[in-house]
Amino acid sequence: MVLAVPYFSLREERTNDGKCARERSVRMMAIRVEESLEGDVEDDEMIPDREEDIRPRFHKSRTHTIKHSEENGEEEDDDDDGIDDDNSLSDWNLRKCSAAALDVLANVFREELLPVLVPILKETLFHQEWEIKESGILALGAIAEGCMTGMIPHLTELIPYLINCLSDKKALVRAITCWTLSRYSHWVVSQPHDNYLKPLMTELLKRVLDGNKRVQEAACSAFATLEEEACTELVPYLGFILETLVFAFSKYQHKNLLILYDAIGTLADSVGHHLNKPDYINLLMPPLIQKWNILKDEDKDLFPLLECLSSVATALQSGFLPYCEPVYRRCVSLVEQTLNQHIANTQNPEQFEAPDKDFMIVALDLLSGLAEGLDGHIEKLVINSNIMQLLYQCMQDPMPEPTSFLYWVRT
Repeated sequence: MVLAVPYFSLREERTNDGKCARERSVRMMAIRVEESLEGDVEDDEMIPDREEDIRPRFHKSRTHTIKHSEENGEEEDDDDDGIDDDNSLSDWNLRKCSAAALDVLANVFREELLPVLVPILKETLFHQEWEIKESGILALGAIAEGCMTGMIPHLTELIPYLINCLSDKKALVRAITCWTLSRYSHWVVSQPHDNYLKPLMTELLKRVLDGNKRVQEAACSAFATLEEEACTELVPYLGFILETLVFAFSKYQHKNLLILYDAIGTLADSVGHHLNKPDYINLLMPPLIQKWNILKDEDKDLFPLLECLSSVATALQSGFLPYCEPVYRRCVSLVEQTLNQHIANTQNPEQFEAPDKDFMIVALDLLSGLAEGLDGHIEKLVINSNIMQLLYQCMQDPMPEPTSFLYWVRT
């Protein structure tokens, strides 16, 4: 029944009485967004993560992502995480379903919805009851993509209000505010920095270090979105940003640590060579190398760490040289181990399991980052290793995505 809400709401719009039906649907979705919120959550950063709460993670090749974004003019849209951010993957309740439906309605009818929505938002956003206020913030985020043009006149008032909501005493209000602000980050970056970007960046970074794990997750994800939008506009604030993200290593547990890797990798992609300063390198690299040394070769947490290091190596360029050789040799070892396991499985499938080829792909992608960032400096390492033989074996494998490291070697 819950899943039928968006279907019937959109089906109703195609009746002859479309305008009235549309208004009824919007009101219904807004009301449903207020429902099913079951209390606030306490500070829980000291409570260990349960393994079942951590979503399975799969590596996505850097070259595949770049190729996809170039062909489509944009990257895949992952910014609806606030609608689906509960701990359980199966917890698709009426509230979240209604928020998703509101997102769809906004994308279909755009500014036509605002005469109905704005009065509802004014009533809910400033409500004394925190549950209703939280639902208004969620609804505001849900309509961001579809109704952005019509919402712009209201944002000079709403963005400062939302930034203040990042300090709300209720953790769920803080968490959903992070997501909603990320949905309007493109507008924020386009405005005078002192008015919006700097206050938002400052408060989001405070929430990155929040005492509640859900708020940490939402803030880290929102900050990654802000990094993508702001790019080199963040360069003047890099010291402060890095100090905060590095401090998060000492606070974060397993689940949010994976998100922290993504935020750091996105920062490196966004600011590029501006990260190549001794002070920044001395801040950033020790915790990353510490994690690198702790993780075993068969640990899938290597995926996000190696993805992060790939972006960092490309950005740091020659600044990554002190770390290059051990990183290079481990990547080569990962490729070799995967290929050997593949051969063993092919020859004796009953005795040996098939390898997870993502270990090889993520290692090759990091080698690609080293090649891109260090250019000629990596040639000595290539000559003194068996990487060429391993790459020849890789090219015999029908992998769906060739890596840029293979291309770099051939050119």
